[in-house]
Amino acid sequence: MKTLKLAVLLFFVSTGLMAQFPAPVNFQFGYDYIELDDWGVCNGKGIRGPSYCSSFSWETPDMSTTTANLTKYKIYYKSEYNEKVVIDSTTINFSTKEIGIVGSIWVTAVYSNPTGESLASNVISNASLPVHVRETKEPNKLQLRVDNAMKRIIINSDLIIQQVSILSLDGRVIYKQRSSSNSIGTENLQAGLYIIKIEDYTGKIYYHKIIL
Repeated sequence: MKTLKLAVLLFFVSTGLMAQFPAPVNFQFGYDYIELDDWGVCNGKGIRGPSYCSSFSWETPDMSTTTANLTKYKIYYKSEYNEKVVIDSTTINFSTKEIGIVGSIWVTAVYSNPTGESLASNVISNASLPVHVRETKEPNKLQLRVDNAMKRIIINSDLIIQQVSILSLDGRVIYKQRSSSNSIGTENLQAGLYIIKIEDYTGKIYYHKIIL
């Protein structure tokens, strides 16, 4: 009987929350991908690839069920490996961010008088993102392979290498090495897709994709 009473109580609390603080509806998500070394515009700002520009939109909650004042919205993002985070807080019904989304995304409504936050809108899950890299094809000069057992990227090259960089999908430099070494340690990198940028002593740049 106590279990039944608790379940009934939770139902009414949840129902009351939805009525007091109604959630946004029809949440939508889309993105554009800017390729490596290309230029694009995201949120009114020029950006250089590789980068993602994600856009979000939703409809205003049904305010007929509440006397509270709608003050703003919060967009939440949760990847597979991290806790949920707020990636934007806005008073309008759309947002654009320079970010790639792999995981779950949703929006809530925040209220005052009384203070509270709605449940999540419809949750959108995105499993993957495309990555387009115009790889430099130099089969006789440069080849890369992954040695998972040794946790290293092996570079087989006739080139005199000046610098090697590892870039994430959003263009951040994760690792940079100025030397002619023919290998790069990967023990601090999570599994995933990365872009390897190699510069030789003539200034020529080579790009390759690597999956760890």
